[in-house]
Amino acid sequence: MTDDTIQEYINILKNPKYKVIIYNTEKNRITRDMLTITLQDQISIIRELTVQDFVRNKENPQSDERKNEVGLVWFFKKRAFDKDFYIKTKVIDNHEIIVAMSCHIDNIEFEDDYDLYLDNDSMIYG
Repeated sequence: MTDDTIQEYINILKNPKYKVIIYNTEKNRITRDMLTITLQDQISIIRELTVQDFVRNKENPQSDERKNEVGLVWFFKKRAFDKDFYIKTKVIDNHEIIVAMSCHIDNIEFEDDYDLYLDNDSMIYG
């Protein structure tokens, strides 16, 4: 994967005409709770990605293997709010949508108090 190709993808992520949708997953929600950040903060993290944030130690991008899905899923890691974030995105061009399946603290399950936040999240969303 060339830096130019990665930059082309990042340019789409930065394009304000593309709406960013962050999945309402447990890890994404708990990240917001743990860091007292907002959904808009997570969107800003995605909009601020750089070529240096691209994960190069795995097959990246990868085909979307979810049922009835097509396209490529791209993986990034970025430092924000004094934490490393794991970010997994996909662009749906024909709808001008950026889908973020993941935008959470990397290895969040090893964070202090994760179980407490998990219990609280389960009570609310369980």
